[in-house]
Amino acid sequence: MGPPIHSRTLRKWQPTAAYYWVGPKLSYLDFRPDCYDGSVWGISAADNSTWYFYNGQWQNLDFKPKFLRVAYNGIVWAIDGDNNVWVLTNPTANLRQIPGAIRYLDVSYSGRVWGIGTDGNIYSRSGIEGDWRQEPSANNQFTYLRVQPGYSERVWAITTQNSIATKVYGEPDWTAVDGRLKYIDVDQTGVAWGIGTDNSVFRRDGVAGTWQFIQGRQLTALRATPYGVVYGVDNQGTLVRVNSGGLTSLSADAPTPTLRLWGADR
Repeated sequence: MGPPIHSRTLRKWQPTAAYYWVGPKLSYLDFRPDCYDGSVWGISAADNSTWYFYNGQWQNLDFKPKFLRVAYNGIVWAIDGDNNVWVLTNPTANLRQIPGAIRYLDVSYSGRVWGIGTDGNIYSRSGIEGDWRQEPSANNQFTYLRVQPGYSERVWAITTQNSIATKVYGEPDWTAVDGRLKYIDVDQTGVAWGIGTDNSVFRRDGVAGTWQFIQGRQLTALRATPYGVVYGVDNQGTLVRVNSGGLTSLSADAPTPTLRLWGADR
């Protein structure tokens, strides 16, 4: 999920265009990692109901999750306030409850779901029809995880002590990674980006790399796109592009790379 977007007006940016208002105030939003159909899913800041944007139209659904994640195949996985797990195969389908008590989850390219249980352990399952399997944890309790985009099935996770661990599905145990982070994201090539406990920003070329400090402002949130473009937000709410050379502010009318960005006002 990453650091949430709190009660903001939803906006989007397009290349060579200024940002503009496009929808309701949302507390959280997500979309297919490959941006295949341009759809966006969000949770209302007003009543926690679900909003779905497609083909220029917003649709409100009578479901109130605290978190949702859109998978590559378009299936929406959601968690409600009681840590129950639900799936929605399309906006007009009926919600289906999945057994288990999960407080956070992510979905791999293959459809494998990785979740952090209310007990702090990590579990995985093979899509909707699978069963939760507890992953070996080396006595760690986890607070956050991200699945690397693409076919690798590599997961990066953060423990309650802000230590970092990673593994590929099927490996017997986690590999410890040096450093302390409170948030991590990773692109399709395996480059990891993290926010330290003091909000400093770091970059690492995969498991075998070393953490590189990124000069510039501290960030409260960042998101790595599958193809290596990384965006962040500082504590003033300024949108920035992040790269190994530092941070570049994106003003309201500044051209952005060949991606459409979704964000929210402060």
